[in-house]
Amino acid sequence: MIKKWKEFIFEGIKHKFGCVMVKVPIKNWENTTKMIDKSDIYIDKSDPSYGIETDPHVTLLFGLKDGVSLDNVKEKLKKYPPVEIIIDGVDIFENDQFDVVKFNVKKTKQLESMFQSLSELPNENEFQEYKPHITICYVNKGSGKKYIKKVNKNLGHLDTIELSHPSGEKDIFKLV
Repeated sequence: MIKKWKEFIFEGIKHKFGCVMVKVPIKNWENTTKMIDKSDIYIDKSDPSYGIETDPHVTLLFGLKDGVSLDNVKEKLKKYPPVEIIIDGVDIFENDQFDVVKFNVKKTKQLESMFQSLSELPNENEFQEYKPHITICYVNKGSGKKYIKKVNKNLGHLDTIELSHPSGEKDIFKLV
């Protein structure tokens, strides 16, 4: 079986941090990413994680330090039922190098609480304000604004969580 391109690229590469994500099964994700003009896509030859997102998810916490275990994460999330994910528009994050085109996700009390609970684990998260979102694509600086639009869609209650370790290994489990 041929591995997905991203998995192949990152195989054996140690990442600096881990993260915890809610997996978002969006049917026909490729149709969503087709809205991005190919000439707008940001490419960083030294880091293939940029470009079009191939694995839609809502990050609960980025920046977990090495040594945080699956059991640690499960313990922090054991009281939570499946989480409701509501898309509330297409928007962008801007920085000095590129724009990030993303679906805004409505920040619910549950998402905020999950973020706070996971933040108790050893981490180096640089963003103290939690802004849940689903990344669609990284685009060249200044080209993101044309993708902003109103969208409202309830994706339902999702229960699949992925812990991505700094080693590149991944663990997947379900919320109860």
